[in-house]
Amino acid sequence: ENGDMSDDEVMVFVDHDNGMNIEDDASTECNQSTEYNIDDDISMDEESNDTIELMDEDEYILCQSIKDFKKELRLDKLLLLDLRLWKAARAGLRELYVGSLIVSREYKKILGIRFARNYVKLAKAFLTPDREPEHSIVLFSVQLFTVPSISAILVTQYNFLSTIFAILHTFFTSDTVGGPINLHAKIDCDSDSFKNRRYFHIFQDLRYIISNDIVKKAVPNQHYYLAQYLNLIALFQGMNPNVRATQQHVEYENDSWVNAFNATLQIAKSCRQFSECYAVDTATLCTTIHMVLRKLYEICVRSEDDVDKMDETSDEHQKEALTPNWVTSAPSSYEPLASTTKSSDGSDDKDGISSPIREPEFHDVTFPQNNYLLSFKVVKFEVASQPVSFHHPLHWFLAELLEHVDLLDDDILKQYGLDSLQNMILGFNVGSAETSLVNQKAIEKILGVLDYPLRAQIRAGLWVRNGFGIRGQCHHYREFSLRENTYDEDIFLIQTAMVILDPNLVLATILDRFDLVDWFNGGTTHNIYDTSQLIFIAEELLALLIICVSERANAAGLTVEQEIRREIIHGLCLGSIAYSELTKRIPDRLTGDPLFDDILKQLSHYRPPDTLTDHGLYELNDQYFEEVDPYFIHYSRNNREEAEEALKNRMKKKMDSFEKQSTPLIIPKLIPITSGPYVRLGNILHARLLNQIIFYSLWHVKTEEKIKSDTLIDEALHLAMLALSDENNDIIRENKRKGKQKAIDAPISTDIDEGMPGFMYYATNDYFHETNNNAMETHGTSLLELLLQFSCEQSFKEFHHKIAFIINKFEQLGSDIAKMAISKHYEKIRLESQSKTGEEDGLSEYERKKQAAKERQKKIMEQFAIAQKSFIDKHEELYDNDEMDQDWEIPSTGDKLEVDIIKSSETFWSYPTGT
Repeated sequence: ENGDMSDDEVMVFVDHDNGMNIEDDASTECNQSTEYNIDDDISMDEESNDTIELMDEDEYILCQSIKDFKKELRLDKLLLLDLRLWKAARAGLRELYVGSLIVSREYKKILGIRFARNYVKLAKAFLTPDREPEHSIVLFSVQLFTVPSISAILVTQYNFLSTIFAILHTFFTSDTVGGPINLHAKIDCDSDSFKNRRYFHIFQDLRYIISNDIVKKAVPNQHYYLAQYLNLIALFQGMNPNVRATQQHVEYENDSWVNAFNATLQIAKSCRQFSECYAVDTATLCTTIHMVLRKLYEICVRSEDDVDKMDETSDEHQKEALTPNWVTSAPSSYEPLASTTKSSDGSDDKDGISSPIREPEFHDVTFPQNNYLLSFKVVKFEVASQPVSFHHPLHWFLAELLEHVDLLDDDILKQYGLDSLQNMILGFNVGSAETSLVNQKAIEKILGVLDYPLRAQIRAGLWVRNGFGIRGQCHHYREFSLRENTYDEDIFLIQTAMVILDPNLVLATILDRFDLVDWFNGGTTHNIYDTSQLIFIAEELLALLIICVSERANAAGLTVEQEIRREIIHGLCLGSIAYSELTKRIPDRLTGDPLFDDILKQLSHYRPPDTLTDHGLYELNDQYFEEVDPYFIHYSRNNREEAEEALKNRMKKKMDSFEKQSTPLIIPKLIPITSGPYVRLGNILHARLLNQIIFYSLWHVKTEEKIKSDTLIDEALHLAMLALSDENNDIIRENKRKGKQKAIDAPISTDIDEGMPGFMYYATNDYFHETNNNAMETHGTSLLELLLQFSCEQSFKEFHHKIAFIINKFEQLGSDIAKMAISKHYEKIRLESQSKTGEEDGLSEYERKKQAAKERQKKIMEQFAIAQKSFIDKHEELYDNDEMDQDWEIPSTGDKLEVDIIKSSETFWSYPTGT
């Protein structure tokens, strides 16, 4: 018997003018959502494919009347009564559905629609009161939402994605399901909703639906889906912030960060899938990127005072806060940041009448040690004292959109009137001569948005007083199950900033965020970091720069097969490993690909187990070690050292006996970026400020006794080698444009004269002033001169092979000034060597033999002292005898012979002189 929906039943409807709300269905009118009446006689084509067109004849008949959808059928009552039934009855009904409705395509669609009609109440029962959730009918969704035709009908005709978004929004903000949506509500990671992990299944249903190809094509056509999704993930933006404890250790460590990371795991996965829906064409992708940027900017300028007072607002304000206006009008064309002040909900900011906002604060960062007195205006933020969060789902969603580099190539963007990605986002080209207040405002906007990923690059070394919680967060942020959608995306956004903004401005922002501006200006002390922390944070900064330059999986647009190949090579490089251990190091998205096992067989050879208790191991084939990068993004410090050691051992095996005496040189190999908006990623290596960073990294280690870090030297030299090896920069591109096949065909100094400075020019011509404590005079030293000094000091002998590589590059490609400096250095070394040889030649034959004899005697005495000490250590019990401590009595006789004998015996028992 059929009937209308009761007043307390709820369902989500979307009104394209007023937005989304969870309302009583009895009072809701919706002219779009329609439903099939079970009493109607509909003939279905049994041989039709599941992936039918959205509005074929069958679907048109199926979606006739909203009135039929609002009627309550007996099937609806059975679904809603599931919570009140006992275990056997619930299992029996599920078997009944499978045996009678699921087997028929016609009734399977009907069941799917009725299931969606009651999904809000079913989810509410599942999330809170159900004591046996493993028997809930909600788990039956996998049988329905994975069917392409059903999920397509639900999304296109019944706005089912709005239902899921509303369920998650109300659940996390009010610990219940249903009711109006408060867009200004805040979440609490300690609430019961976060501790209740049943919401995992709601996210899983969302992924089931949007994984359908038909749904992916339909979602961009319903613009309100994007606005609703952005409002949902904005709830979790910056959640569970951490403030560094400086005075004393945290007395009680809260485990709310575990709840936050559980939610992040689900949100991050949905970001990847939802972003794929908008990769249909360049126009849709650009419009979506712009809407996300606007939403991010709204978050950045949100007034903290206004947020803190939200719970104390008046009734009038509360009424406005509860408005269900989630739907925004889709922009007809893309508008860059420089030409719009609209918010993401389509409203305009007129005359400052809108709610009070707080613009990000900026301050000037200067580098007076440089000849050009560089100065930049960057966001003012102190990681050491202000709240820092690892959770930025809006940024991750933006990064996922930007990963579609094939749709953002300059040639494609020009078809839409845009010169480049930079022009698409900012509305102008940063390198152009035109500078206006509007353009500067756009740069500040994007700089404020992209500053957040930098704040997450904190390490536990400076947060020890916060306890193990911060260490756990750092670990999980980079852990294999999350890193692909969190850490990797933050790095990609930093790379995006390097491409669309001035590289020097980005480097100044990074230095300011790590609080190392003074240190890279020549300062030797720090007001927060001690010496060990200072070394550690400087090493982390250089490692971040290396990763941003060398990690190019997203920037180059690698295919899934190429990503799998790269992950397997770097996983097997560290040594033989079992299949289960290898898959633990690689994200599920790649290990679940059908090609994974085939690629693994191609790259490695399998060593079967030797015993019953042993297990088989995979070993990387020798020829694929050439593709290993020790600075792989997913390597820890220990992994990096292991990879370098493995590569050096392999290279030594191929050397002859004479070459083995030298240290093998690992030359960085970068993935070439042939197309897309990131072809200029290497410009960061030719920034003037990077030359200063490399200089002071080496200078501090050379001049300060307390700072002895081989890692710092190695990373600085690696950055220099990257700058000399990379081809994805404007200097190489300009050389090729002029008809030169390779940059090596002509010195870079030729381009410098034409206004194209690069790393070699700055390393040769930029002099940094330092104070000589002995003479109290100031003089300048360039990076090239500093490298030449390092090449002569034996204390840095293990780095001489890298320094020689860099100097040879300067000899080949450098300017005349660089070649002259190198020649003078070699001439000075030659003269000193001749002078030393001449002093040795001035000695007579007798003096030379005497000096050689003294040296041999010294070596013999040193060997004897070592042997004696070893003997005493092994036979220590012999020297504990009391007889050894007795005094020798000298006879009173005056016989000279006896006295000589006694003296001889005394000499025999005494320790050798000179030891």
